[in-house]
Amino acid sequence: MTVDGPYRAEQCHDRAGAMAQRAPTLRAAYERFALPPSATPEDVQLAFRRLSKHVHPDAGGTPDEFDELRRQREQLLRAAGDRRYREGVLRSEQRPPSSPCDEVAIRATRPFVPGMYPALVIATITGLAGLATADRARIYSGLLAAVVVWLVITTLLMLRLWHRRNLRSANYLTAEQVVAMRDKRPATTPPARSRPSPRRPRASSRISLRNVHVPRRGHSQ
Repeated sequence: MTVDGPYRAEQCHDRAGAMAQRAPTLRAAYERFALPPSATPEDVQLAFRRLSKHVHPDAGGTPDEFDELRRQREQLLRAAGDRRYREGVLRSEQRPPSSPCDEVAIRATRPFVPGMYPALVIATITGLAGLATADRARIYSGLLAAVVVWLVITTLLMLRLWHRRNLRSANYLTAEQVVAMRDKRPATTPPARSRPSPRRPRASSRISLRNVHVPRRGHSQ
């Protein structure tokens, strides 16, 4: 026997005595709430709401009765929690030890559901991804997402280039269009330049005095 053996034995004895003392009160609580020992916490809450309508001080009951009802509810909730914990421990003990192969088998049997992608990508990749295992399915889903991103970026770039080309063709004429318009224009001869008329000599305002006879003084004409 170890050193703490007597202390543990005394502890177990006290716990057993406390449980024996609590058993009558717990049985009385089950009888008052009209619940079986296998009641769940939800059942306890529903029964407490039903009884509190008659025991609450606002409904004509006394505060002591309502406090006693709440104390019994706490006992039932604690008992239901302990029972659920014990059931979980028993299930974990009865469960066979798991191995890494079990987790792989569970993942392999999990169905692969492809996302909402374009029809073209689904037609080329979904057939292989649906038949693959869990690891391959993750790889194919990553490739699928990368292809979708590439298609979206390529489509946006093509739309942008097409929009720029339309704007350029609407505002400016290409060299071929200018040549075509020049060829369609009718040929016209340039108008003949008018020749200047010969210049006439301008009349001089000076009077020549060579041929004018001026009479001298003292001689009659």
